[in-house]
Amino acid sequence: PIDLAELDAFLDRRRPGKNALSTARKETDLPRFLSGLENGVTCGAPLAAVIENADQHSGDYAELADKPRPGHADYTAAVKWGGHADMRGGGHFSGRLTAPMCVAGGIAKQILARRGVYVGAHLASVGTVADAPFPLRPTAELFGAVAARPFPAIDEDAGARMQETIAAARAQQDSVGGIVECAAIGLPPGLGEPLFEGVESRLAAALFGIPAVKGVEFGAGFGASRLHGSEDNDPFTMEDGRVVTTQNRAGGILGGITTGMPLVLRVGLKPTPSIALPQQTVSLSRQEDAQLVIRGRHDPCIAHRAVPVVEAVTAAVQIDAVDDDLLRLFLERMALSDEIAAYKNEHHLPILNRQREREILARVTESAGERERYAYHLFSTLFELARSRQAELIDAPTKVAAQVRASLEGGSEIFPQTGLVACQGVEGANSQVACDRILPRGHIVYVKTFEAVAAAVESGLCKFGVLPIENSSNGSVRAVYDLLQDHRLSVVRSTRLCIRHELLALPGVKLSDITEIYSHEQAIGQCSQFLNGLNGVRVIPCDNTAVAAKMVAERGDRHAAAISSHPCAALYGLECVSDDIQDSDNNYTRFICVSKDPAIYAGANRISLIIATENRPGALYEILSKLAALGINMTKLESCPVTGRNFEFIFFLELEASVKDPSVLAMLEEMERCCANFLFLGSYAEV
Repeated sequence: PIDLAELDAFLDRRRPGKNALSTARKETDLPRFLSGLENGVTCGAPLAAVIENADQHSGDYAELADKPRPGHADYTAAVKWGGHADMRGGGHFSGRLTAPMCVAGGIAKQILARRGVYVGAHLASVGTVADAPFPLRPTAELFGAVAARPFPAIDEDAGARMQETIAAARAQQDSVGGIVECAAIGLPPGLGEPLFEGVESRLAAALFGIPAVKGVEFGAGFGASRLHGSEDNDPFTMEDGRVVTTQNRAGGILGGITTGMPLVLRVGLKPTPSIALPQQTVSLSRQEDAQLVIRGRHDPCIAHRAVPVVEAVTAAVQIDAVDDDLLRLFLERMALSDEIAAYKNEHHLPILNRQREREILARVTESAGERERYAYHLFSTLFELARSRQAELIDAPTKVAAQVRASLEGGSEIFPQTGLVACQGVEGANSQVACDRILPRGHIVYVKTFEAVAAAVESGLCKFGVLPIENSSNGSVRAVYDLLQDHRLSVVRSTRLCIRHELLALPGVKLSDITEIYSHEQAIGQCSQFLNGLNGVRVIPCDNTAVAAKMVAERGDRHAAAISSHPCAALYGLECVSDDIQDSDNNYTRFICVSKDPAIYAGANRISLIIATENRPGALYEILSKLAALGINMTKLESCPVTGRNFEFIFFLELEASVKDPSVLAMLEEMERCCANFLFLGSYAEV
C-alpha cells in the first residue's frame, strides 16, 4: 500500500509559492497516477504518474533563446541541439523536474521505512550561515521533527538567520546558494560494490541529476584532506553484538560498501542563476556582447526547497542498493543449490528434504517477528525455485521425460490433414465441425458414444478421435477425462467452437405445440434457463444434438423438438422455433483430438495433466508454486472427487508452456516425483 496522504505531505515540502522565500509561482503538484496503483495499492504494473503545470508563464523565457543566462544551461543547450532546445521554464534543466523525483522518492521512502530504513535531511547552510550538523546517530524522530517545520533546520535560531539571508538576497534582486545534509539510518552493512558500482558512485550520479547541484561529499568529504589519518580513521568497537564506529567521518561507507553506520552526505547547490540584476551575456543571433535583465518569477534560494528532493533521490538509490544486494545473495544461494544438486545426483538422494525445509522455515519465522508470514512465503518460494533448478540438473529417470521424448519422436513439423477419425454422433454434430477443423481432409467414422470413440482409437481402427472436453458454461466433460485415463490416449490437438443452440421442430410447429425436447445432456445444461421457463415439457437426453435433430425429423412427431445447431435445421428439413436459447452468448466448447500413439507436433504450446496430491495442507500449493516459479500460465484447474475415497480429489490442469523448454520438462519431472498420481495427457497446439 502507498499512503497517498503521506506522499502529498512530502510533496508539499518542495511545493512552490508557499512563502516569500520562494518563487511566486503557484502549483498544486498533485500527481495523477496513470498506472501501477489501484485503490492506493501497487498492482504490479509500472508506476506512472503525471504532474500538470497550471501556472506557467512561457513568455518570460522568450528572450533567453538568444540571450543565454549566465550560470544557466541556456548556452550549452543551444550548442548541443543547434538552437532547437525548448527552454520554456528551463527545459531539461528546470527545477520543475524535481517534482516527479519527489513522487518516486516519496514512495521509495515509504517502502524503506517498512524495512526499518529512514532517510532525512536538513538545510546545513545558506550563504555563510550554518545549521547544527546531524548527530553521530540521528533518529527517525529527528527527521520527522525537521520535516514538520516550516523551514528545514535543526537549530531553529540558525534557521531564522538563514531566512534573513535569503530575504536579504531577494531585496538586493540577487540569489544565494546553500548546502543540504542528508542521512539514511537502518542500512545494513555490506550494501554496494567496489569501484564504479559503489554506494557513493550511484548516489553521486543520481544527486548530480538534481538541477543546480554543483558538489557532493560523503562523511568528512573534502574536509578529510586536511586531516591526519589518526584523526580521519573511524575506530571500530563492539556494541550489542555488532561492529560500530565511535565517529563517522566515513559517512557510513568504506570502499563503496555500507558499514552499518548512518550514511551521511552533503549536497552543494549554487545560487539561482535567474536574478533581476542586469547581467553581462551575448546575443547568439548577432554574435555580440549584450546585457540581460531577467523577468519572471524565480527563487532567491532553491536550497531549502531542495531538502526533500535530496531525500527523495537518496531514498530511490537505496531501494536499488537493497534490491541489488538481495539479487547478489539470491544468486549465491542458487549457486549453492547447484552444488547440492550435484551431491544429490551422485548419492541418489531425493530433491525434496521436507524436514530440512521445515527447520529453516521455523528459524526464519521466529526471527522475522511481526513479518513472520512474509518471511515464511519468501523462503517457501526460495525453496521452490531451488527445487526447480535442481530438477533441471538431476538425471534420475522419470516416466514423463520418457513420454515426452517418445511423443517428440512420434510427431512431425506438420500436423496430418488426412486419416480416419472417430466422431460421436451423426452428420451435423458439433463434433463433426470440430473434426473438419482439425483434420480438413479426414475421413470421419461416426460412432454412437464417447466410449466408442476411445475404443476405435485404442484398437487402431481409427488413427484419431475427436471428443468434447469442456464447455465454457457447463464445465468439463468428466466422462471424457475418465476415458483418457482408462484407454491411455494422448491429446495431440484441440480446437474451440462457438456453440449456438436453437430449438428445432417440423415445419409449422409452434412452441405451444411442443411437449418433448430431445438433446445431449451438455446442451440441455447449457440451455437450462430457457427450459426452466417452459411448462409441461419433458426434456429427454440423447446421444448427440445432431442425433436429436435427425430423430425428430424421422419420427414426424409434431409435439417433439430438438435442441441442436442451425446447420442441422437445413440438413434434416426442420425449422427454428426459437433461436439463441443457450444461457450465455459466450458459449464455447473445446474439442480435443486424441491418438493411441503419443505425438507432439510443431507449435505445441499447451500441456494437459491429471494429478493427485497427498491429502495434507499445502500439498496443492506446492504444485502450483512450481508453476509460479517459472511464470507458467495455468488456464485450467478443476477438481474431481475420487470415487470410493473420502474427500480425496484428482485435479485437471491445463498449462500454457512448451515441453521443449528444459525448465518446463524439469518442472514436470519434479511434479511427477512429488504427486501421489501424475498423468501426462499430451502437449499440443490449439487451432
